[in-house]
Amino acid sequence: MGLVIGAAAGTIAGSLYDVAQIGVGGDFLAEVSKHLLPGKMAVVAEVDEGWVTPLDSRMEHLGGIVVRRARGEFIDAQIEREIEAEKAEIAKLKVGRDQALGQAKAKLQVKIVAALDRLMTRRDQLYEKIEAIKREGEAKIKSMQEQAAKAKSETKAKLEKRLVEVRTDQEARVDKLSRAWQLVKEAAVI
Repeated sequence: MGLVIGAAAGTIAGSLYDVAQIGVGGDFLAEVSKHLLPGKMAVVAEVDEGWVTPLDSRMEHLGGIVVRRARGEFIDAQIEREIEAEKAEIAKLKVGRDQALGQAKAKLQVKIVAALDRLMTRRDQLYEKIEAIKREGEAKIKSMQEQAAKAKSETKAKLEKRLVEVRTDQEARVDKLSRAWQLVKEAAVI
């Protein structure tokens, strides 16, 4: 799957929101913008590669440039930052509430409840993301296992090695997001 960004040089800033939503960081945008000349386009695609040479060779032949970033790591870090920001906001609101009197205390309590609701929504979204990563990872692993079962010895060994890497990466990502989910649960205590 890919997303074409109609971003000619100088207009990439207009696409920042869209690009951030697909999970790439500012360093990626800076590098792409160095190569993006007037009249050119950028194609952002999520690609799982076991070997980078075929894509690089084909793009070079077409006059293109490949810029890679690990999307999942960016998204996971963004989720953690957002959770930490929500937790910090709730903590500040609680301190203010505990020091406030009367109507001010009630208003801060309403803000705390709203912040907790946002955090719970984030928790639910995070849970769905973890489940989706598990489903996608299992489908990918199953497909690789089927390929390895049909492959000859050298190719089979490479696929089995890649399978271990994919499984390890998936488990690490699920574990990291599960820890973030746990942080959300801890922050939800009033």
